[in-house]
Amino acid sequence: MKKITLLIAIFLSFVIQGNAQLLTQDFNTALTWTVGHPTGTSTNAGWTRQTTGGNPTATPFGAGMARFNSFSINVENAYDLNSPAIAFAGGSYRVTFKMFRENSYIDPLLLDKISVYYNTTATSVGGTLLGTVNRPTIAEPIVTANGWYTYSFNIPGNPTGPGYISFLATTAYGS
Repeated sequence: MKKITLLIAIFLSFVIQGNAQLLTQDFNTALTWTVGHPTGTSTNAGWTRQTTGGNPTATPFGAGMARFNSFSINVENAYDLNSPAIAFAGGSYRVTFKMFRENSYIDPLLLDKISVYYNTTATSVGGTLLGTVNRPTIAEPIVTANGWYTYSFNIPGNPTGPGYISFLATTAYGS
């Protein structure tokens, strides 16, 4: 199976690969994916490149990672982090990523989350939802401790031609 690998955390770093490598992105030198803002009125940058953990303390895999700082973005705002165009050549693909999850500021009704989409345009809007991961460790999918966890979602069908992977980060808290 071909796969796409990404590294997320509310900090995040990415690699896209298959039987042949389609795209590698680790954010060691720059945040080269585009940022969109499909929901809300916040003027925050949304996704940024970070070289250190901050709060929570999450060391990047390599020199950099992408970060969605939900605490500084107005409630119910959502930001896309969109890959460059990927030349899909048919066959099966999946998105695999690592996300840093932790349990601070937990309210079971208010969950920061990352939703992963496949689309033929560089946005989550109108795309195919591949799956969602909540930030708190006590929310689905449940894990036992704060830390980096790996998740994989299959892209349905056998995509061909240019396509995009979008990570839609939604804040439940904010400023």
